[in-house]
Amino acid sequence: MITTGTAAATRVKFTKMHGAGNDFVMVSLADQDLAGVDLSRLAECLCHRHFSIGADGLILASLEQGELQMVMYNPDGSIGSVCGNGLRCFAKFAVAEGLANGPSFKVKTGGGDTTCTLHDDGSVSVDMGVAKFESGDIPAALNQEFSAGGVTLRGSTISMGNPHLVLQVDDPSAIDILSLGPAFEHHEDFPDRVNVHFVRVLNSTSVVQRTWERGAGATQACGSGACAVFAALNRRGLIDEKAEIELPGGTLLVELTDKGQIIMTGNAETVAEGELVV
Repeated sequence: MITTGTAAATRVKFTKMHGAGNDFVMVSLADQDLAGVDLSRLAECLCHRHFSIGADGLILASLEQGELQMVMYNPDGSIGSVCGNGLRCFAKFAVAEGLANGPSFKVKTGGGDTTCTLHDDGSVSVDMGVAKFESGDIPAALNQEFSAGGVTLRGSTISMGNPHLVLQVDDPSAIDILSLGPAFEHHEDFPDRVNVHFVRVLNSTSVVQRTWERGAGATQACGSGACAVFAALNRRGLIDEKAEIELPGGTLLVELTDKGQIIMTGNAETVAEGELVV
């Protein structure tokens, strides 16, 4: 049981899902009222991997004036603006809950509106929009030096509606991500923190990526991060306009349209369904 203050107990239906190992607790607000629940605190509790379900985020689905809306809370209780893997899970969840009709539909997020498309093979594509190399929330940088945690690496900054720092390394698996991840996340150039990605280009269509997400820590995958990695490396001419991004939890296909939109495709799987007493 999870308790928040002294309010009367509320039963909350949930679905646990993951996209490439990036896992989420999904909750629909269409048929249950959480008005008396501290959602930030709820996210902290639900996402704790030792004392609760455990997840990289809490995702809420609702219909606001007829429009499908997704809100995501990070494990530290902060609100996330964009989550690519979460969007793929959200798309399947919304259809299962009767909130959307496939195969394609729009979703409102903290980072703007997007379109999700469900495919016959079970995969989901998300239009992640246009990568921004100059944005008010991050300094403009393309293959420049960044120093943190006692090391200096060359990196690029990109906004996918949320801020990303893409750092090239010889071997992402050899990086001390528990040390360097937070060091770069809290780099002085990023007052609102940043998502950090350590990457290696294998060839023009394949990249290996490890991620430290702001507010979540080391994760099995990061969808918006994979798009940021793709955008940075493509801008530098290191990869083609369609590439596979290999993450610890799985592989995502990312491609660039003629209009400059970035489309990300990957899996979205249901792990469990249940009910919580809050």
